[in-house]
Amino acid sequence: MFCPIIWPQRKDGVRQAYYNLVEFGEGNVHWLSSLLGLNDTQIAFALYIDGRLGGPRIRVKERVQEFYAKTVTLQELGFACTDGELCLPFTFDAAKLAEGYPDLRKAMLVLESVLDKILRANEFIDNVIMGMVPVGAKPGSVQKAE
Repeated sequence: MFCPIIWPQRKDGVRQAYYNLVEFGEGNVHWLSSLLGLNDTQIAFALYIDGRLGGPRIRVKERVQEFYAKTVTLQELGFACTDGELCLPFTFDAAKLAEGYPDLRKAMLVLESVLDKILRANEFIDNVIMGMVPVGAKPGSVQKAE
C-alpha cells in the first residue's frame, strides 16, 4: 500500500487513505490470472478511505461516487468506480512477459504507466481526501484513532 505523505494518518500511524493492490473482476481464483487479464479479471490499484475519516463508510462511498462522476479526467485516465470504490485496473501482456523473460523491463512498462496515471490523478483525489480531514487539522497530520 502507498499514499502521498499529506494524506492523514491515525495516532497509531495507520494511514486513513491509501492505494492498495487488489484483484478486479469476477470469477478469479489466482492473482496470476488477474495480472494477465484472464477470466475477465484484472489487477488494480484501489483507493481505500477509512470511514472514520469521512464519516460512515457508506457516506464515504457516496462522496467518492459523486466525485468520480464529476471528474472526467479520472475516467479518461482509465479509473473505474464501482459501488463507491475507486480503482485503476490494468493487466500485463503475457506475450511481452514471455518474450522478455528473464529481462522483464519492457514488459513492466505498463506498471510505470499506471503509476504515472495515479500521480496525475492525485491532484484531483487529494481534494476529496483532504476535504474529509477535520477542520483545523494540518495536511499529513495525525488524526484520532478509534
